[in-house]
Amino acid sequence: MKQRQMSLCTLLVSGIMLCNMFFFTPVSAALTFPIKYDPIIEDPSLIIDNPIIDNPLIIDDSLIREPLIVVPAAPSDLIIGATTSTEITIEWSDNSSNETGFTVERRTGSSNWSQVGEVGPDETYFTSDELSPERTYYFRVAAYNSAGTSGYSNQEYGTTDQPAPVTNKHLRG
Repeated sequence: MKQRQMSLCTLLVSGIMLCNMFFFTPVSAALTFPIKYDPIIEDPSLIIDNPIIDNPLIIDDSLIREPLIVVPAAPSDLIIGATTSTEITIEWSDNSSNETGFTVERRTGSSNWSQVGEVGPDETYFTSDELSPERTYYFRVAAYNSAGTSGYSNQEYGTTDQPAPVTNKHLRG
């Protein structure tokens, strides 16, 4: 029969969880002979009992899985912040705590969306630059992590300002 592994975990007073590993080979469905392997706990007086039950917590390692990573929640409340003749700053609400970052997409008129930037986790603004003066741009934002990409935020649009008037400093009056 295949050898199995089990851990006996105990919470210490310091808040640290220590685990003992047991290796055993099932002889039958009802009978096992554990072989104790204890590289961690040298002093049993450090162990406290599980306060919920009278025995330490036993965890079968075959049940332990990597933490489930879920797609982050979509950002919301996208607004247009400051604008100049060549820049538009957008801001949004971060509704997740597990994003790796945010992607920012932009389009003009009815053109296709294209990604124009990316910011890190917990950042909630982006400045789109090198824009044309007096032109309307649409924006949307999505959060992402290793599990995937969220839905998009609301769409918002902003129009860049008029260019500053050009003055000729060489005119004599």
